Amino acid sequence: MGITGGIASGKSVVAGTLRGMGFHVIDADALGHTLMEPGTRAYGEILTEFGADIAGADGRIDRVKLGAMVFAIALGLIGVVTKALGGILGAREMGRWGSVGVGFGMVPRGEVGIVVANLALATGVVDASLFAVMLVAVVITTVVAPYLLTWVIPRVEAEEAAAQAA
Repeated sequence: MGITGGIASGKSVVAGTLRGMGFHVIDADALGHTLMEPGTRAYGEILTEFGADIAGADGRIDRVKLGAMVFAIALGLIGVVTKALGGILGAREMGRWGSVGVGFGMVPRGEVGIVVANLALATGVVDASLFAVMLVAVVITTVVAPYLLTWVIPRVEAEEAAAQAA
């Protein structure tokens, strides 16, 4: 049986009750924390992927910092996908590759993200760490756009040439 739920939904209470009834309880959070201890394979891989700064003064993985970095990357990827998909769907009449080109062209809207993030920070809606996460997401969407456009532009041109030849 698995126990799932949001923060403060009583998962630990239910697990404790089951443990008290003699059930064997596996705590996935505790296992994950153990796997990230210094000297483990996962510890080394996390340091390799996220940099030595991800470790705190005690040498252990700073899970808050790691979570913020993972969240920033995920937010950036979601931003790329949703912006591209919105542009693609909105420009369907431009043909397959033309709409993809519009979608990819919509990805780098970093200036809007920076303005919104800055306003949120200035008004206290977000703190400095969440502001940093938002900036990473903006950078991801801005950096990936030229690569996407370099890939799609030849396809758009070929599609247009084929349409003119027909």
